[in-house]
Amino acid sequence: MKTILVPLDFSDNSIKALDFAAYLVKETRNKLLLMHAYQSQGIFRTLQNVMSIENATNKKLQKLSDELIRLKNISCSYLSVFGSPIEAIVETVDKRDVSLVVMGTKGADGLKELFVGSNTSNVIGKTTCPVLVVPENYEFKGIKKITFATKFHTGDALSARRIMDLGRIFRAKIEVVHFVERDNVEKQDLEEMDNFRNLVLDGKIDDERVLFKVDTGVPLQRLNDMVKNKETDLLVLSTKKRDFFKKLLEKSVSLKMTNHIMKVPIKVFHYDNEAKVIEEQRILSEEHDED
Repeated sequence: MKTILVPLDFSDNSIKALDFAAYLVKETRNKLLLMHAYQSQGIFRTLQNVMSIENATNKKLQKLSDELIRLKNISCSYLSVFGSPIEAIVETVDKRDVSLVVMGTKGADGLKELFVGSNTSNVIGKTTCPVLVVPENYEFKGIKKITFATKFHTGDALSARRIMDLGRIFRAKIEVVHFVERDNVEKQDLEEMDNFRNLVLDGKIDDERVLFKVDTGVPLQRLNDMVKNKETDLLVLSTKKRDFFKKLLEKSVSLKMTNHIMKVPIKVFHYDNEAKVIEEQRILSEEHDED
């Protein structure tokens, strides 16, 4: 049984994320862990004050947890942590073997909030597990199509397999797309996608719900158009400590070109972390064959 972590500040945004996470937990029969990080500043930082904040926080968390257990019939626990939110999330992910962090973010500033200089971007950059970001004002009405933008990193193959599992949960179609920033798709691009598909499927039969394709255009702009045209309900991105997307935002993508992206949830994988898992699985497989 895996653990899904939801950091809460009790804002509407974080409650939206909690609703989405509760659905995932119910469908996957995993565990939900609620967490709130609290701090006490300046002259008010006394033991009595810290304990008072902790008690008040635990009451709020317990109320939410009890409601979820009663209404959703899911496994749910909670903890309050003294310290900064980012440090608390990173520490909890490591100590509790968290498989996914689900958190809310504000819709203002599009992807700039997601990848540049915000709590959300710092969590994405510092945690070792995937992060699923639920936008402000998002209303969950089901997930019918998932879009995964890949750059053919080795770790992307494992991410794609995880997305296929997610697609089964939502009974959704999946589009695995690679964008080339030129006018035409070339034969080499199609061959690379074919090789990637074979790596993802690993000898298994093609899933008719999964489409692998190559398209043209600036990745974030094209993804923005997909959301704008209601062609996808969930975006999945692969990044190395958010560097790729940060560079895109700074170099070539204006906020107007990404103003629709944050209207759907976005799941972010670290392709370097995924590549490590693939290597570990390969080593274990070789050791098993030797035995």
